[in-house]
Amino acid sequence: MFLTLLVSVVCIFLMMVPGALAFRRAWLNNHSLQGLSRINVYVLYPCLIFSVIVSNFTFSSLLRSWYLPAISFGIMLIGYIGGLIACSLFKIHSRETHKSFLFQSAINNYSFFPLALVITLFGSEGTGILIFSTLGAELAVWTLGMFILSGHSFRLKSLLHLLSPPMMGLYLAVLFLAVCRFFQFDPGFLSDKGTPANSLFNAVTMLSGAVVPISMIIAGARISKIKLAEVMNRLVWLLSVLRLVIVPLAAVFIISFLPIDALSKKIMMIVAVMPVSLSSMLLSEIYGGDKEFIDGTVLLTHLLSMLTAPAILAFLI
Repeated sequence: MFLTLLVSVVCIFLMMVPGALAFRRAWLNNHSLQGLSRINVYVLYPCLIFSVIVSNFTFSSLLRSWYLPAISFGIMLIGYIGGLIACSLFKIHSRETHKSFLFQSAINNYSFFPLALVITLFGSEGTGILIFSTLGAELAVWTLGMFILSGHSFRLKSLLHLLSPPMMGLYLAVLFLAVCRFFQFDPGFLSDKGTPANSLFNAVTMLSGAVVPISMIIAGARISKIKLAEVMNRLVWLLSVLRLVIVPLAAVFIISFLPIDALSKKIMMIVAVMPVSLSSMLLSEIYGGDKEFIDGTVLLTHLLSMLTAPAILAFLI
């Protein structure tokens, strides 16, 4: 199982290589990368969310799966607690480094990177579970994450990010399933070939297929901008051990005892072992933070996770 997972993870990382090469050769620059990211986040990812949710859930089964966002939020909370303990033990005095350490401890790569692995291992059903769970992760980013980056204060306007296009795609899918439930329609009518609804749904589904490759290209381009020298920091290595080993082991231990179905456990365990979030690079520029530390942790945790993720998951799934 370890070898199978290792090959799967390495192949996902290889999908980043075209992005890194494109950026190095100036086929992509910061401006075009920003445009590509907007297409992915504003159009393609909402299409994926809608198509996967309506294909794999009914309104009733979605309500019964309330625990998925809760677990996702819980994983972030475990990371935050681990970060607080580490900051206390290792006496991190710099305010910018302190809040960056806490943010990287708490918020990991909960969507695009695990999405590629889940699609490979579990197909559409697993993808639906992962995508619904991201509601909790998004809530964690814009409540707990903003609480950390703003110096342990919180602004209600941060919650406006819960109206982002991906979240609107999720809300629209939930609304669609609720309407079907209320009027006793079978959501499966979207699959009836030859109908206008099926043609529209197929177009949405085809667009959604571009999410993973484009996400990996963007990730490769962003990571290629990071200097290798930025990982030569003991706090970067400390954070990497915390985020890739200690937090995942604590999270999967708790998840293993939860009274939920086996597939949901496996998907949430995959989320738990992921490296830090790529979005931390952007958020640190907007809200402040130790940019060199954040860049270093992004690079190192993504490299090390090629080994740590398969090693932990091999015993669990």
